Amino acid sequence: MGVLAYFGFRANGGPQVPEPAWLDDGDLPELPPPVLLRGFASVSSISFSADGTAMSTSHLRRTELDAFDPGSVRVWTLGQSRPRFTVDDPDQAHVAALSPDGQSVASDAPAPAEPPESGADPCLVDLWDAHTGQRTGRLHVPFVPRRARGHDPHVRSLAYSPDGRFLAAAATDRKVYVWDLTRDRPVVTALTGPRQSVGAVAFSPDGRVLAAGSMDHHAHLWIRTRGRFRYLAPLTGHTDCVDALAFTPDGEILATAGRDGTVLLWDVLRRARIAALTGHTAPVTAVSFGAAGALLATAAEDGTVRLWHTAAHRQLRILTEGLDGPPTTAFTPDGTRLITPTTPHRGLTVWDTRGWH
Repeated sequence: MGVLAYFGFRANGGPQVPEPAWLDDGDLPELPPPVLLRGFASVSSISFSADGTAMSTSHLRRTELDAFDPGSVRVWTLGQSRPRFTVDDPDQAHVAALSPDGQSVASDAPAPAEPPESGADPCLVDLWDAHTGQRTGRLHVPFVPRRARGHDPHVRSLAYSPDGRFLAAAATDRKVYVWDLTRDRPVVTALTGPRQSVGAVAFSPDGRVLAAGSMDHHAHLWIRTRGRFRYLAPLTGHTDCVDALAFTPDGEILATAGRDGTVLLWDVLRRARIAALTGHTAPVTAVSFGAAGALLATAAEDGTVRLWHTAAHRQLRILTEGLDGPPTTAFTPDGTRLITPTTPHRGLTVWDTRGWH
């Protein structure tokens, strides 16, 4: 009974997604002119403060060989065309996450192959002041010699818990690292379960469930009780790596996606698959819910960002085609704006979605 209460399920026991009112007449509304943020390298991750007033982005630079290298982290005040600051570091910035209170930004950092001379543990994550851009700390993991771990751990995804207490990192050494940031010296816990590299991580809106996607073709779930995370189960259904996932605002549905090009919707309480959304023709790299969970945006390496009706399990429209660079997308926390890459890749588009529901 306690689990039912914390997931917030309705009397019929299953998740329900509201119908957008504008679908009744069969015609999608015209989109208002989007806002363009231009003049920077390809975007690899987007995150928001809880109130939706601030946004962090990480960016990848193109190399002379037309590949992508680590680039920079930027923090924006939504509504302004220029970032508050930019952190440039050639050794990091694959991914970044903004804390719920908008005060701190976390970004990935390189782990050394051997222990530092000081005897300190290798770091995996740097913390930055979201107003000044000054580094405020480094988060470490217990050092394991390379010959024992097989490869260096690198972070592929970061997520704060909604209350800001925990920061989770998806790592290539098959673990999810979770730091308790309320301690004077953050304590790290290594969560196990995935059999291969972990590529995505997300907390449920109430912070009680942690989900991760892995190269083992599964999404994995942990539940938090009394500050500890306990492994629940894998979600099985994909045929390739799971690289993206997101919860609906009520936490009842989880969307997972990856290299098989399919988006799967899951009933979180029952850990059962609800539907498979097909249409992308290449790996899906980002998923995001908006409008109280009624709309789902997905970005894929086929160069498109697509909008889906969650309850009807059907595609509504292709928002963007021909994207050049790592595709990503994200709704603001209130679901009123959707961020997509521009075409070509030199910036971001901010869509006003208030007329879409």
